[in-house]
Amino acid sequence: MKIVYLSLGSNISPKKENILLAIKYLKSKNINIESISPFYITEPWGKRNQEWMINIVIKASTSLKPKELLNQCKTIEKFVGRKKRKKWMQREIDIDILFYDKYIIKEKNLVIPHPKICERNFVLIPLLEVSPKFVDPVTNKTIIDMVTECKDNSLFIKLKT
Repeated sequence: MKIVYLSLGSNISPKKENILLAIKYLKSKNINIESISPFYITEPWGKRNQEWMINIVIKASTSLKPKELLNQCKTIEKFVGRKKRKKWMQREIDIDILFYDKYIIKEKNLVIPHPKICERNFVLIPLLEVSPKFVDPVTNKTIIDMVTECKDNSLFIKLKT
């Protein structure tokens, strides 16, 4: 079993329910969820003139290979209702693979670790909640270090449970 970190986000209502449905599907696809960050309301990244997001990070274990995990994530996005739109536009659900154990993968349709992690507080802050001491295999920095160095000044609010 490999440890994986996934980022889930939605900015089309019902946002939180879309994420919860994606979690339910993940659990049914040989992805064992070990911890889930709190939910955060976050400013949209990339194209700012749209609904704010709800974002979380999940720590999980799986026997799926990286491409199999990617395919499951894409399938779950479709099940939850994601429609094809331009880059950084609103979405019913978005599931990104942040880390797959300590693997470094650079292929046409799969790059792990996710190349924009260190630029995005909406990923780093929830990731900090589930695994602050995890070390990025590319930069050799802990998540704590990455948060400290991140220049993203987007707003985010932790939702009360």
